[in-house]
Formats: sequence, structure tokens, C-alpha cells
Amino acid sequence: MEADMNEKFWALPKDKQDRIINSALEVFAKNEYKKAPMSEIASAANISKSLLFHYFHNKKELYLFLYDYAISTQLRKLREADIMKETDFMEMFRKSVRVKCQVAREYTYMNQFLIRAYFEDEPELADKLGPKLTGLIDASSEKLLSLIDKSKFKEESDAAMLLKLSIWIGEGYMLHQLRGKGSDIDQWEKDFIELIEFWKKNHYLEEYQ
Repeated sequence: MEADMNEKFWALPKDKQDRIINSALEVFAKNEYKKAPMSEIASAANISKSLLFHYFHNKKELYLFLYDYAISTQLRKLREADIMKETDFMEMFRKSVRVKCQVAREYTYMNQFLIRAYFEDEPELADKLGPKLTGLIDASSEKLLSLIDKSKFKEESDAAMLLKLSIWIGEGYMLHQLRGKGSDIDQWEKDFIELIEFWKKNHYLEEYQ
């Protein structure tokens, strides 16, 4: 995230920054991009619409700023949890789930915003969100596969396949949430922990179960 691109925003007091970020996250989380009015974000943040445009030149700039902010927040939380120091795939997956649930509890609308952004098909954003997200997933997958202790699996190929499945299942679960049928964070965490235990019993050698 390029701080100098939004230097006027970063010059604000922290509480005002948070109010604008949280208001924008909420409005974009509840609406498709094209149906999310800047006036509603300004009203929720208790500032004028013209002042909001003073900090962000247009809606696209604000949306991409929020996207980078949300992604960087999640990555920072994952680093703080030492995800990349873990070599056990199941434990890595478990920590990742818990961190993402923690972020969802701490930032009320951040997770919903990221879910909607993941499936956003607005042409104005496609050239920015798509390549960035694909590159991030590919780079993360490659890094994780290099760290995983594959000797714990019944078959060495299981590690790569389960990593792909975790991404695909995550996509399906996010779509389920977006349709308003799975927003319970406690249930979300429980479902994925149960999945991890199921995979562990079926794909790990007995001595590692």
C-alpha cells in the first residue's frame, strides 16, 4: 500500500482514519460496488462528501485503498501468528482459520468486504483486483508448499491437492456467506476445524494423527 498516494488521509488523526475506513468497509460490504454511494460513506463517517473526495479522488481509489488495507491487515495478523514458521499443514491451516476469524471479529465488516471484493465483477475493478488476487494466491501457495512437511502424509501428492482443496472450499464457503447463509463466525470456525480434523485422520500417517 503506497502511503504517499493518500497522504492527506494518513495525515488525519487515527480515530478519524478508523471512522472513515470502518464506514467505507460497511457500505461496500453491504452493497455491490456500483450501488455503494460515496454520500452514504461520508454520512456514516460524519464528514461531508466533498471532504471524502478530498482524501480519495473517486470511489475506485477508495475501494482499492480499502482492498489493500484489508489484505495487508490479514497478512500482518498471519505473520504475527508465525504461520510461515509452521511446517505441519494441518496446524498451519488451523492457525490461518483462527487468525481470519479473529480479524472478522475485530473488524466487523472487513471480512464481508473481502468476500464481496473476491466475487466483484465490476469491469472498472477487474484489471486491478483479479491479477492482484491471483498473484497473491499463487505466490502464497508456492511458498506454503515449500514449507510443508510432506513426510506426514500418506501420499506426498496429498499436500498439494489439499492445499488446492482448501482454496476451492474457501471460495465456496465465501460465496455461501455472500448469499447471506453463513455469516456466523463461530460456526465458520467450527466447520473448518472439523474439516481439518477429518483431513488429518484421512491423509496423515497414523503416527501423526
